[in-house]
Amino acid sequence: LDNQENVKGKPNENFAREVMELFTLGIGHYTEKDIQEAARAFTGWGYGIGRRLNNDSPRGPERFIFSPERHDDGPKTVFGQTGNFNGDDIVRMLCAKPETAKRITFKMWEFFAYLKPAEALIDGLASKFISSGLDLKVLVRAMMESPEFYSEKATRTQVKNPIDFAVSTTRQLGIGGITMQRIRDGQENGVRDEKTGLNPLLVRSLAPSFALMQTTKSMGMELMWPPDVSGWPLGNEWITTATMLERVKWAEKLFVGSTQPGGQAANVGGGLGGGRVAAAGYQPIGLFEADPTPAGIAKVMMSIFDVALPASKVKVLEAAVAHAMPGRMTPVSAGDAARAVCKLIFGSPEFQFG
Repeated sequence: LDNQENVKGKPNENFAREVMELFTLGIGHYTEKDIQEAARAFTGWGYGIGRRLNNDSPRGPERFIFSPERHDDGPKTVFGQTGNFNGDDIVRMLCAKPETAKRITFKMWEFFAYLKPAEALIDGLASKFISSGLDLKVLVRAMMESPEFYSEKATRTQVKNPIDFAVSTTRQLGIGGITMQRIRDGQENGVRDEKTGLNPLLVRSLAPSFALMQTTKSMGMELMWPPDVSGWPLGNEWITTATMLERVKWAEKLFVGSTQPGGQAANVGGGLGGGRVAAAGYQPIGLFEADPTPAGIAKVMMSIFDVALPASKVKVLEAAVAHAMPGRMTPVSAGDAARAVCKLIFGSPEFQFG
């Protein structure tokens, strides 16, 4: 937020403004004069290596640095108080404001429960948050012990962001555990490719992670790279024609199938398959062995992904299985059936909410 350019005699107000507007008080609870004076208090805050400040974009090894020679140590008046304030003083003053606690409570509730909560609800939760000295554990407990948190208004009403959407599906299939075992096997193997110098088993074990990264980016959410300083959006902004297409296509990367390179060579009976593309490549045949009928496969998929669909849509899932797997079940046809079912599930309105 440009605070590396905020120096004595030439204050840059960007950091002070965003701290108040977006992350603490919110618009209407501070003045332009408060921002100007707070910016002076934040002079000298920057990042770099050792004591050397960097005026460009931050790099990996850099740390926070306070530069006394760049700091304005004169008196400042912020929120009606006058003193030789520094950045830490301003942060303490912001945390002491009840508006900060209310705004954090509001944002937490919107993230975990539903949008536009009633003012009385936020006031009650914020009072507990304030009494705790802004202990987030206390706030979260208060939220989750609130009857409103379990109301119909708060149950499956949040549109899943791309991480919630994609990561949850891999977790429900147990892909994380399989991936970790593959990583351990690759580390123990120690064999490296002569041309690349890489361990092929270790590289292949990371395919699900790369697939998640590519997919969630295509859905509009690249971790550590929010669209702006205010962070990621909530609600219906995640749903567009383009992002919905990516949600449906996730089924193709999630399961081994006849159209996935390397899919036929996947581990028969379960686990993750290998391939030349970044894909999770899960082999679902083991999930279907108890009941390989279209009705059985549709039921298993709905259970794994925790989605309730009306009978009319269940019939559509069963028809998709019958079309994808017209004969006996094989590792590849089971993958094709899983893909067909999950394309429909992942594109359904019911599955977009969590």
